[in-house]
Amino acid sequence: RASRPAETQDLHRLIRQAIDGAEGPPRAISLSRETAIRPLSVVVAPLAAKAGSQPVAVLLIADPDRLSLPTLETVMRLFDLTEAEGRLALALAQGNRIEDAAEQLGITISSARTYLKRVFSKTGADRQAELVRLIVGAPSLLDLGS
Repeated sequence: RASRPAETQDLHRLIRQAIDGAEGPPRAISLSRETAIRPLSVVVAPLAAKAGSQPVAVLLIADPDRLSLPTLETVMRLFDLTEAEGRLALALAQGNRIEDAAEQLGITISSARTYLKRVFSKTGADRQAELVRLIVGAPSLLDLGS
């Protein structure tokens, strides 16, 4: 539910349209919140149902105030990284400078730079900003418990 009743009504309308099979692309809406400055971004789309089953809508929700990173295992598998390389990539994706990431991981800056070169080679990235975009854009699930 949005903090504004009109937004909640709009969301319910979009869900009904998706369930009723309204034509067109998925619809997007911003939902304001009482406890956050930036609104949630929500995309509502119909989900193809099997014949005879109930129609379903899927909601994709993005919270600009929560960084949802993939797990270490996911990063390692997606980019064929070692554990050390994956930990460094995730530390950088959290906004750490390489020096801070090295300290956080208990490795030397020289080792961190070596790992970063390997990560660049394996991911095809050539700048930290590009690496961060790849990591942040990797599949992940929100931790709804926190």
